[in-house]
Amino acid sequence: MRANCATVLVIRHGGLDESPPPAQVQGPLKRQPPFGPYDPHVPPINQPSFLVQKHTDIWVIEVRRRDGTIQSIEQHYPALFQVGDQVLVEGDRVRAAD
Repeated sequence: MRANCATVLVIRHGGLDESPPPAQVQGPLKRQPPFGPYDPHVPPINQPSFLVQKHTDIWVIEVRRRDGTIQSIEQHYPALFQVGDQVLVEGDRVRAAD
């Protein structure tokens, strides 16, 4: 058996809600400003770059390696394994054993 062989212990599905990062915009619009559409004398304002939180699905796969260590691996697509399956761990990815 290879050193990167492992057994799937737990598969959890969850989500992550990301708040939007702030974006800097120049002060309020004026109807007929002498300097173009924005007033350069008004300081920049921080506001969300998008108004809705972004939701990301995450699957966490916990495996026990041959040396007994436990490793958690996150991925953004459904796990194609079941608890008890033998898998190969390659860096931060899991794939089916050959």
